[in-house]
Amino acid sequence: MPENRRTYEGSLEAQLEQWKDDLALLRAKASRVGTDPAQYEESIAAIQHQHDTASYHLSSLRGASDGAWQSVKASTETGWMEYKAL
Repeated sequence: MPENRRTYEGSLEAQLEQWKDDLALLRAKASRVGTDPAQYEESIAAIQHQHDTASYHLSSLRGASDGAWQSVKASTETGWMEYKAL
């Protein structure tokens, strides 16, 4: 596996872990608010869905052959940008 591929996948994994931590923090904050935390559930669910999608893309990227990796990388970057836009 080329070094730049490992580096790229490692950086995506680190970002995904950060987002996972951010999502956990958001859930904790939502449970502590004085109003009904259910009002946050739709947003949390949307973020969780995007997180799951980004995780899927990372798994696909890792499983791609060297020949298919660039194509899968392009798809992954699109999914990543959608998640960042939330």
